[in-house]
Amino acid sequence: MRFALFIGDLHQSYQEKMIINLNKKMHLRGDRMDIFGNFSVPAANFLYVEGLKSSFYLPDLSIYDGIIVADDTLHHFNMNLELREHLKANATCPIVNIRGVVDCYHSVFIDNNAEMYRMTRHLIEHHGFTDLGFVTGLMDMQDAVDRLEGFRRAMSEAGLEVDESSDIFIGDYWTHKTKLMADFFIGRKKGLPQAIICSNDYMAISLSRELNKRGYEIPEDVVITGFDNIIEGDENVPSITSVDYSSEAMIDKCLETLEKMKAGEDVPMRLTVKGDLVLKASCGCKNKNEDMIKNYVQMKRNLSRAREVSRKEVYMGTDFGGALNENDVLRWAFSYLIDIESFERIFIVLNKELRGYYKKGESPQYINEAVGMEIIPDERLDELEGYTNAFFPIQCRNEIYGTLVLQFREDAYQFMDDRIEALLINMGDTMKRLSMYYELFSVQDVMKLYLEDQLTGIYNRRGFERRVDDLFKSEDADTMFPAVVSIDIDGLKAINDTYGHQEGDVAIKKIAEFISESLNPEEFAARMGGDEFEAVIFLKDPKRSHLFKKNFRNLLDKYNSEGVKPYKLGASVGISKVSGYE
Repeated sequence: MRFALFIGDLHQSYQEKMIINLNKKMHLRGDRMDIFGNFSVPAANFLYVEGLKSSFYLPDLSIYDGIIVADDTLHHFNMNLELREHLKANATCPIVNIRGVVDCYHSVFIDNNAEMYRMTRHLIEHHGFTDLGFVTGLMDMQDAVDRLEGFRRAMSEAGLEVDESSDIFIGDYWTHKTKLMADFFIGRKKGLPQAIICSNDYMAISLSRELNKRGYEIPEDVVITGFDNIIEGDENVPSITSVDYSSEAMIDKCLETLEKMKAGEDVPMRLTVKGDLVLKASCGCKNKNEDMIKNYVQMKRNLSRAREVSRKEVYMGTDFGGALNENDVLRWAFSYLIDIESFERIFIVLNKELRGYYKKGESPQYINEAVGMEIIPDERLDELEGYTNAFFPIQCRNEIYGTLVLQFREDAYQFMDDRIEALLINMGDTMKRLSMYYELFSVQDVMKLYLEDQLTGIYNRRGFERRVDDLFKSEDADTMFPAVVSIDIDGLKAINDTYGHQEGDVAIKKIAEFISESLNPEEFAARMGGDEFEAVIFLKDPKRSHLFKKNFRNLLDKYNSEGVKPYKLGASVGISKVSGYE
């Protein structure tokens, strides 16, 4: 069977866990799952959001036997509302929403009311609390309404009054309101509550840290609990007491529901899975000191990983900044993607052609295959079957330049590496820059401006480094025995000071001319800056080094003997064999 998943906020841990489980299921079943999603959604950038929404329109919906929607992950800028309209108008297969209730879909979700009721009862009965605060989620989402109702129900059954104005803070499921949240509860006339129940872990974590900054200890001064049991909650000090629910159980229920609907069976619109109360240190049920020891080790690992990711993202920006054509975009994209080691295949579509293809264990291919009605060429569609495939638009704001398709290996332990989002941004920005260049100049003009020294017509530093990089990535380097020639003009400053910079330019151009005339056809040279030049020669002939020097010196001597200039033109030459390149 073929399934599609529409999902957002792929950088979050819950989404990662869900997709890892889906990937395992698809391989066990021999089915295909196509994922259409996005990462973080930038605030106040409408054009970028429009570009992200283009992923909704990538697939031909008629090919799927069922669709899963993670509607609550797509609420930024009402992206989920546009997807609902699109699916309503174009999808003919069954649709199930996962982790929340959406009236227009069959929905599989945790019983939010019952699980929040259990959390509240735990704090009342086990801890003896009578003064509890509550932080809601986004109140236009049904799960937020249900969680609040579960809190109210437990409080009512215990005979505890809820003051709507001082006990309930309207949250947003995220961290934007953290300081307001802290101000709200600290500023109550009756003082800080004994416990604050948050509708998800992100708000619980951020509130815990904000109260710590203000001198309050968790759980000694106030207990804080969350919901969803995300990884970040375990890494917090203290770890966040929460409600867990099995993403695997939800996925099983979604797939089972889609199959029943496909077979024509009647299925209830709302189906629930059971959650589990996970008691940790933020409510006092576990020792906070144990969290500190465990999380110190984890923090060091996370910090080391964050530094490595940041370093690679900086290099990524530099690498793509030097791209001059689509092949450069492909080359750098593959260099980063293959390093992640989660992918069975990679497809890169640019401007309606499959331009790059990679299969595990093989070298990347740079090709030109036309794309028809599908996302990849028709003759390659069979390669998608039986796998989990993620599709992302390559975009710069609302301009779409292609599609990145990542097919996950059966044993992939990681779904979304932090570098993938940065890679997509760099690819989109680079394609935009190249399109602007090509509107103003021909491809040849762009290459010339970027790679050539404007004074001498030979390579500049960028062009030289590019040629050297290409050389050592080819198989020719080991058989051609390259050597680097370093040439410095003698006395250029004196020429400039005595005869002027225009005459200094003449000297620079003459040296470049003599270097070029001394090279064999496959060799190359560059002006690295000022009076410095580099050349690459090949020592297949053991006499090549001597011949280069001899030819170059003869040209200099001939020029000086003609007495064209009132100064003698000279240069220092050094040659070094090269055994490798890094």
